[in-house]
Amino acid sequence: MDFRCRLLPVRILLGGLLSSFLFLSGCHLAPLDSSLSSGSDQIESGLKTEKLAEMDSEEFGTTEGDETKMARRIAVRIQDQVFLADLAHTVAADQLYTWLEKEPLTITAHDYGGFEKIGDLGQTLSASDHQMTTESGDLVLYQSDQIVLFYGSNRWSYTKLASLKDTTGLEDALGSGEISYTLFIPES
Repeated sequence: MDFRCRLLPVRILLGGLLSSFLFLSGCHLAPLDSSLSSGSDQIESGLKTEKLAEMDSEEFGTTEGDETKMARRIAVRIQDQVFLADLAHTVAADQLYTWLEKEPLTITAHDYGGFEKIGDLGQTLSASDHQMTTESGDLVLYQSDQIVLFYGSNRWSYTKLASLKDTTGLEDALGSGEISYTLFIPES
């Protein structure tokens, strides 16, 4: 057998190893200086962050142990009872919170359907309505200028504003017929 024929498998093996090494070493060419990274990386990162925030827009409260996502709270005073509520992550909820930073808001509301109290806001908030099933204690925006406080459940298209943390005694506090309640920011 010729000497060159015996070396052929060794040459193929060495050539394959060398090719693999060169290929793998060239796969990641990150700049040594992070200031040299492209603007497209920053844009892509920003889009991912924006998309995650959008996906989270209807979440309430905080995730246990996650201090970066603190819930903003408002309070609802009905007669002599105060109910705390976590604000939704919506533009309308942000607008409501900004409004309440300036002054409390008193709503005169009436029964509708035996499961909610609805009242005029006196101004328009930015609606981002979507189909949802409400629960007792949900505070929602309806038609951009009405606020609804649920003591029952309903399925309709609303913009979430807040959700009461504890609804014990809510239905009794609301009673029947017309009632006034006040939204405000509680002291920490």
